[in-house]
Amino acid sequence: MKKYYSKSKGVSFPKFEINEEELQVIVGSTLGDGCIRILRAGIRPFFRVGHKFEHGEYTKWKAEKLKRFQPHVTIQKKKRTFQSVVLTTRVNENLTSLRQLFYPEGKKVVPKELLYRLTGLGLAVWYMDDGSYSKRNRNARLHTCGFSKEDVEMVQEFLEKKFGIKANLISKNSLGFPVKEANKLIDIVENHIHPCFEYKIGG
Repeated sequence: MKKYYSKSKGVSFPKFEINEEELQVIVGSTLGDGCIRILRAGIRPFFRVGHKFEHGEYTKWKAEKLKRFQPHVTIQKKKRTFQSVVLTTRVNENLTSLRQLFYPEGKKVVPKELLYRLTGLGLAVWYMDDGSYSKRNRNARLHTCGFSKEDVEMVQEFLEKKFGIKANLISKNSLGFPVKEANKLIDIVENHIHPCFEYKIGG
């Protein structure tokens, strides 16, 4: 798989302002399955996200949204039984501030200033990455196990303040949405849900 990094000296980086759609996809993905990486000090960051092979069209959808970042989509094989589709962008100076906010000390956190920038699109991307839905019980869950309890509680507060959704803190720092709240969540994200994830909104 290609590695996208280069020394800063003598390299011309794309110069553009991240637009709102790009920001929502990157932030929603980084809160979910994605990451903003640097391979060593002094190297500009790049965005990377991987999804299951059957969600390849979703990965291509992200690539289209982020086409100005020159993404490259590859298929990775693991032990002959599992394949994933991975999107990797070129190194890009526009990601520097996002990297600093998400990884202030090297470990991913939930940056409040970016969390409160989330719109229905960004929330939908996060939910498609890390959410689940029980068609039988008609409830939903946002799996946030990689974050601290304090970060998850901040997300819980954010969802209520911005979207009027009351989520319950459940095991392993995940957030649960009972039927009424799950319906509110679905109402907000459903227009942005990729067809391969319609099962996450009860489809």
